[in-house]
Amino acid sequence: MLALTVVTFQLYPIYWLIDTTRSLNYQGERKISTGFMVACSVLLAPAQVAFVISRWLGLGQSWLLLIAVPMTLWVLWSLRVRAQFNEYVRHRQGDWLEASPVLTVLLQLYYLQFKINEAIEAGLFSQVPASPVRSS
Repeated sequence: MLALTVVTFQLYPIYWLIDTTRSLNYQGERKISTGFMVACSVLLAPAQVAFVISRWLGLGQSWLLLIAVPMTLWVLWSLRVRAQFNEYVRHRQGDWLEASPVLTVLLQLYYLQFKINEAIEAGLFSQVPASPVRSS
């Protein structure tokens, strides 16, 4: 996951959050709206690319203000995925698998993927499926 993050100019984590959110929306009752995901993605993608470019060009700390709002949305989105995951495992007697809010903020998607992998190993997910295909 870390290699994909670097190779994609930090855009892979956005894809990961979208895909995981959609999968958890399919699995559980608590839903994160598509509008929220789109709004966050539209703000996050350019900010992530701008941040990487600013680091390469050595533009200093001026870009930190550019990413302040998108990074706040990133943390909020991670916490919402965490809440969605916790609700899912709680309903399946997996209280011991609940994700910590502190570790979610600090390690974000790496920690959430670790917790999802633990849930899969515990048999709470057969696999986190892709979003269902709609038939006409």
